[in-house]
Amino acid sequence: MAGVVAVSLADREIDEYETIKNVNKLLTKDFDRYLNFSGSHRTDLSSPMLDPTGASSHGGVNHTEEQLVNGTAAANCVSAISDAINDCDKSPDNPHALFLYYRYVKKMTTTAIGNALGFQDAQYYRLRKDSMLEFAQRMEIWKKRNHATDIRELIVWKDNSE
Repeated sequence: MAGVVAVSLADREIDEYETIKNVNKLLTKDFDRYLNFSGSHRTDLSSPMLDPTGASSHGGVNHTEEQLVNGTAAANCVSAISDAINDCDKSPDNPHALFLYYRYVKKMTTTAIGNALGFQDAQYYRLRKDSMLEFAQRMEIWKKRNHATDIRELIVWKDNSE
């Protein structure tokens, strides 16, 4: 094809600041909305496995089609977020999954997370950055697997056309 240039992911550079901003918005604002529309609660995600399949169900059947569609789409987003968190590094040196779980599911404070993971302030902020960047990259596959089309693109690429 004329005019088409293949670019490898290895040749592209992530704009870390903008990507982290997108992840933070997803996990602090959008996540709550997805939980609400799906009928789920943070307590449904309280296990270390972050399994959203225990979402509350409603006995009534008088839902409008739009509510059902919104609920299904939101449940897909909750599943994608949960799966992406679970898929992150769990090693003692890089406990990205635990960091994300503590920060965005349990809503623990910076001090509580640092104490739970045994990290000092400087290490905490490195862990936060690394966790959010890994999450953004892993979210790409989990959005597809869970059909979470409502989750916008998290990764922002730097323009390398200098």
